[in-house]
Amino acid sequence: MYLMRLELYCTLQVLMALCSKVAVDSIGTEPESAKANKYLIKKWEQWFYLNDINKDGEMSLDDMNLFERKFYKGHNNLLKNAQLEKTKRTLERRWRRVMLDNRASISLGDFISMFKERYESDKPAFTKMITEVELTAVEAIDSNCDNMISKEEFVEDMESIGRMDMTNNKKFFFSFPDINGRVPAEVLLAGLVLFLTEDDQTKPDSFKTILDSDN
Repeated sequence: MYLMRLELYCTLQVLMALCSKVAVDSIGTEPESAKANKYLIKKWEQWFYLNDINKDGEMSLDDMNLFERKFYKGHNNLLKNAQLEKTKRTLERRWRRVMLDNRASISLGDFISMFKERYESDKPAFTKMITEVELTAVEAIDSNCDNMISKEEFVEDMESIGRMDMTNNKKFFFSFPDINGRVPAEVLLAGLVLFLTEDDQTKPDSFKTILDSDN
């Protein structure tokens, strides 16, 4: 189990090193800025609506609490006490720091403005932040800590954010490259990072494809 976690940690380090290389190459210059295009902003909008779990038009601590209740109810038989407490702490930090910007609630407009400002002021730093926090999400989904995401683990996570269509959730899961019916954790992590940071719409994006099909 330790070696499996080490592999995922190493994957994170590679992704973060790629982000850091850009920063190192630009020493002595301004942080690398970028303009968020309509394609990327649309993905951020989809992310907002996905996490507005109670569908009241805002992301808030109420959504965080609703997510936690559903997530831990589904994963309670898989997470041991120490792991459960660590998962609670890391997921709460992810919600508060990245998704809510340390607010009690945030509107769609403010969320997009917040992400846009972070992305455009320093794209490598934004990508590094997303990679770090989405690693915590992937580790939480990987309930049995085997560095592989099973269909059951993935579906439990989707249901925690209110996606209750089992057929669509299975389709979502199998849109990722799998090994004997399980998706490597680093593949899911890379997919999350790509969805939230990539502005090139010619690159295949499983998250974008499935969320588009919801409309």
